[in-house]
Amino acid sequence: MKKISILFLVGFCLSSVFLIQKCFSQDWKQVKSLHFIIYYQEAPQGFIDKVKERAEDYYKEINFNMGFSRYEYWTWDDRCKIFIYPSKEEYVEATGQPDWSAGCADYKNRSIKSYPLASGFIDTLLPHEMGHLIFRDFVGHSNTVPLWLDEGVATYQELARRWGSKKTVLDSIKNGTFMPVEKLTNIDTRELQERSQVALFYAESSSLVSFLIERYGKAKFRYFCEDLKKRYSLEKALYNNYPFRSLNELNSAWLRYLK
Repeated sequence: MKKISILFLVGFCLSSVFLIQKCFSQDWKQVKSLHFIIYYQEAPQGFIDKVKERAEDYYKEINFNMGFSRYEYWTWDDRCKIFIYPSKEEYVEATGQPDWSAGCADYKNRSIKSYPLASGFIDTLLPHEMGHLIFRDFVGHSNTVPLWLDEGVATYQELARRWGSKKTVLDSIKNGTFMPVEKLTNIDTRELQERSQVALFYAESSSLVSFLIERYGKAKFRYFCEDLKKRYSLEKALYNNYPFRSLNELNSAWLRYLK
């Protein structure tokens, strides 16, 4: 058994090296900025220049939005890598993503992948995935945080969804589909079968993060995230930084803020 395990491990490592070599054996061109390295093959130069410009803009905006702006990372060898595949077909084949995917992120390897004609890549997907990456870099990749907070931070970076979330949540209160914070925190996303439920989950997540930041300020949100980084529970991190003794109190304050 031990011999088989060793052979399997060696084979797995060799296959991983082969895949990495295959990726970079293609003629990838590079464009570097302070916080990013953009890899591409046949993308229009104007598109690459726009990705480079907007990625740097989003980097500043997201860190400022979250109150993380006094921290400096993603430089030199730690820069975020953005891979732009020549076509949707090559992107899907290389990443294994479903056909409807416009892009994806690898949080542990700090990389984002897409293709030039991906719908909404620059305005929507890029800031969303960067929000995930920056948040996870700050609180820790192995830390357990509620999905609403992770997705709320990412969705908060999309201006259109941030602005539209309040109406969606208010409508859900009126029609009885609203999910309180405790349910959001313990939700199993596999239960969200309908598109409207998924849309409401993202709207509530964005709205809740907006509430914490805009009602109490960026500094408190940063301290809250620092406590999560220390592996404090969600309730303890909230109690240390906000006037909530429970998730129910957070829910009540959020509803008052919405109305």
